[in-house]
Amino acid sequence: MALRTAFQSTCLIRKYGAIIVNERGHVIATGYNGAPRKQVDCVQRGFCYRQIKGIQQGCDYSQCTSIHSEANALLQAGRDARGATIYIAGCDATTGQLVDALPCFQCAKMMINAEIELIVYSLADGTIQAITPVDRYAILEADLYDTIYADLDKYSSGICGGASSNLSTAIYN
Repeated sequence: MALRTAFQSTCLIRKYGAIIVNERGHVIATGYNGAPRKQVDCVQRGFCYRQIKGIQQGCDYSQCTSIHSEANALLQAGRDARGATIYIAGCDATTGQLVDALPCFQCAKMMINAEIELIVYSLADGTIQAITPVDRYAILEADLYDTIYADLDKYSSGICGGASSNLSTAIYN
């Protein structure tokens, strides 16, 4: 059902769908990635800003006019999302091939605050995986800190024109 919902997406690159199901197995909300309500979307516009600017897939979503499918579903569900399971699926907008549908850092944070119990997502190979929002957040947070440490070390070693001391050691130890 999440993949069926994805086909409503107005994104020209990737189509994602999310459904939120309560403890009794009833669908309480659906969402797909697309422009905010009553705003011009990429299909109507005929192009994607991110694609024109050459922004790599998975990077700098501040340049995207769409809202993620998970966020749309969470907004619809409101407080009914507490204790629920969210199912997420996605595909390439051009080929229709499945893509990994793991939630991003922002969506994982929203799921934690909405008290979603479990995330069930599809992968490009067709398998289904499950993870808690807190565990997904922890993985993404670790990746974020690895990137920050690497950037600080580049800066401190002079690669980015910075000071010669190791800033990550100075700041975090």
